[in-house]
Amino acid sequence: MYHSAFLHLIFHRKHRSEAMTITKSLLFVWVLVFLPLPVDGSAQKGLVTHTFGNAPHCSFPNTLELEGKHLTFDVSALPSNTTIYRAVIRIPTTNLKFNNVLELVPVGLGPHPLKASAPDDKRLDALSTVQQWIQDTTTNKGLTIQANNQNINLQHAILEVTTVGHVGNTIPTISHLRAEHRQGQTFLTWTEVEDIVGQDHPLFEDWEQSILNARKKRDLSYRIYGHTQPITSATIHEATLLREIPEALSSWNTLAIQTLEFPPGTKRSPLLPGKVKIDQRISRFAIREGEDPLDRTTGLAVISATRERQYYYALSVAMDGKENLNLFEEGRNTTTKINESQMRFPQFVTFKKVAPKNPKKKRRPHIHIRVAWLEPPYVMEPRATQFYFLHYPKAKQGTAENPAPLYLFLSQYGASSRVVGNPNWVDSKTILHDMYGIAFAESEDSFWAGMHQSVGTLRSYSDGIVINHGQKRIFTTIDWAFWCLMVCV
Repeated sequence: MYHSAFLHLIFHRKHRSEAMTITKSLLFVWVLVFLPLPVDGSAQKGLVTHTFGNAPHCSFPNTLELEGKHLTFDVSALPSNTTIYRAVIRIPTTNLKFNNVLELVPVGLGPHPLKASAPDDKRLDALSTVQQWIQDTTTNKGLTIQANNQNINLQHAILEVTTVGHVGNTIPTISHLRAEHRQGQTFLTWTEVEDIVGQDHPLFEDWEQSILNARKKRDLSYRIYGHTQPITSATIHEATLLREIPEALSSWNTLAIQTLEFPPGTKRSPLLPGKVKIDQRISRFAIREGEDPLDRTTGLAVISATRERQYYYALSVAMDGKENLNLFEEGRNTTTKINESQMRFPQFVTFKKVAPKNPKKKRRPHIHIRVAWLEPPYVMEPRATQFYFLHYPKAKQGTAENPAPLYLFLSQYGASSRVVGNPNWVDSKTILHDMYGIAFAESEDSFWAGMHQSVGTLRSYSDGIVINHGQKRIFTTIDWAFWCLMVCV
């Protein structure tokens, strides 16, 4: 059941400071063992990730045991003097929705279960546990599974360990890493390691099949690191993991893929929610107004700065849990210093314009579909978000002294790419033809009351709060509309 509503608020200039603004299937144990590296380049050594588990692609196979509610990894291949900087249990599954209760308690090392870890809370922090396992092998008595909602198959767990070792050539690197900062947001683009899709305007089924075929061969993702100092093999251990971007997806505008409520002509896809209309072509994002879309082999990530800072970025490739962090080259997989300012509003980039079928009818709007890249607390996780800007021919133009009226459409039925090609959903609001309008696409986090941080993650209910993402987006949009459009709501 969908609900339609619109908000009619009076927003005076004296309230603008009060408006919110924008500030800020396998189980993996990810252990990053970071040590300062020699900088003379005399030996082919660097940070290398090895994997333990029972999967065929593991570096050390047959090293996992699961008996009842007891999970054990044999990590005896690691030297006892290895320094551990980060250890994480990762769950790369799309099945994380509600009630994702997974409590793993280290046997003999304390009564508390492992907690969810940044950057996405879809992994568990196991730093102190793995440190003790390696320093004293007698303490490695495994993990007790105190709770599991059965969405997670622990039988296929993989332990990733990153340490200083000999670097091979089995893991590719990206190229042409570029960073462009605009008004509080840094747009990172790079050339991916392979042209997976192979077409600029593929049909949905061809696009989907290309990505699924690639995933059968390997599990590849791009990891983005950030630091206040230049990122090199000697400083990567100090960098912060900011994002993990899946292969071949980030530049494609999946928001524009139409989903239908009823067959025929639809299918369910493991890549997208809902029933997808299959006879449509897929397009890509543009990241600046008026520019061409990104190339199909370009990866994309958008980072919002929560404060003014000087920052550096680096990007690595993780393949089947393995990662080499030994070679960093500016312009290839690292950036120069980026002078970032605090973001007040995101960048809105027009993706599509929809004109009324009969332009002579002045009561129907021109719709500009714009994309903005948001982060928590304005969405549940970093993602692109669509907004619909309604331009009525007779809409009043506002000024600072005389702001024009604005209407917001909240979760209006049809206010999404599902039927935006035929925007009859606004017909019932033709009374608003002399006002500017903004509609919000239907979203999983559009509840006015908010959603708990545990939803879609491995956080427990006791380790998080309810965040009103929808409210924050709405009030920030009001603030943006006042300052940029000179309107009152």
